[in-house]
Amino acid sequence: MEKYRKDIEPLLAQLKSYEKNRHLFVHGHLMLTNADRTPSVHFRLYALSKDCVKLHRESWTLEQMESIASDIEAYARRFGRLLDRVYIEQGLN
Repeated sequence: MEKYRKDIEPLLAQLKSYEKNRHLFVHGHLMLTNADRTPSVHFRLYALSKDCVKLHRESWTLEQMESIASDIEAYARRFGRLLDRVYIEQGLN
């Protein structure tokens, strides 16, 4: 796998950048609003810290959500192409 290190490392770093939002998407409470005819998406996540529960909030417009989804889709496509290449070059198919 050393041969693929230069290709894998940036993909893993990018995957780590999605961690904060992944927690919200997976464990958070989703709320949709349409205030002033502007749709937006709100996530709330209750997280247990040392001795209390903290509320984490994040809000996005639909355009921002589309951008996040587009970034993740492009990442998944790049990662898929790399896996295809590894399988072909290593004769694993």
